[in-house]
Amino acid sequence: MWEFSIETSKKNVHLLRYISNKLQNSISFFKGIQSLMAYDNIASLAVGCPKQYENQLKNFLKILICDAICYQMKFDYLKNHINFVVSSENLFDAFIKVYTYFDSELERRIVLRILSFDEKIVLESFLYFKLQPLLLKWKEMCSLANSNLSLFLESQTFLELLKFLISNMDIKVESLIIDLSSSCQFFEERKNKLIFLKNFNEAEDFEIITGLIEFSPSKIKIISGKNHNLISLIANLYEGRVEILK
Repeated sequence: MWEFSIETSKKNVHLLRYISNKLQNSISFFKGIQSLMAYDNIASLAVGCPKQYENQLKNFLKILICDAICYQMKFDYLKNHINFVVSSENLFDAFIKVYTYFDSELERRIVLRILSFDEKIVLESFLYFKLQPLLLKWKEMCSLANSNLSLFLESQTFLELLKFLISNMDIKVESLIIDLSSSCQFFEERKNKLIFLKNFNEAEDFEIITGLIEFSPSKIKIISGKNHNLISLIANLYEGRVEILK
């Protein structure tokens, strides 16, 4: 039996929940088990599988840990160290989300190269002791944002900044369909097939925007509904990449 433990401080247990949720649908494939526990000030996710599946589970788990660091921990770090607040907290979160994904593929390659499996990994210690160049880069990103505080707080400039960051993100989905005819559903269009991705409440405009940022599509097709403000915002942020379908 191969066993491995991922630990965080209790306040960062959401990082382990992120990994656990991503692992949940696949752990049976590896004939494995997982257990999330919290005690005193420590949270721990224990994972195990038969030896014959060790390498496969390690490879899968390596990607999940990498994503937890590069997306979840980076988001938390930027949000805690960027000191300005715009008129809408949701708009600020959308900015932090797109700022998180900016240049993320390079960062993922760095983490994947350094990450190894001993008996356990403590995510905070790994970040602060093994990933100093990454931490320095995040610090510089925060300094850049904070030093341009007055500029960023102008709403139109803020939207232009979001557009710039979005336009320079790595593409993850070639064609994404947003169905607003009832609530809001995301589908990936792949070889004339539709693959369901995510469901939203149509009223959660910036949840939908942050969802778009996560999937980073090259093209967007919108099956229009009644939320014209949302459609206009998407068309503005993803200028030249949006097609409206009746």
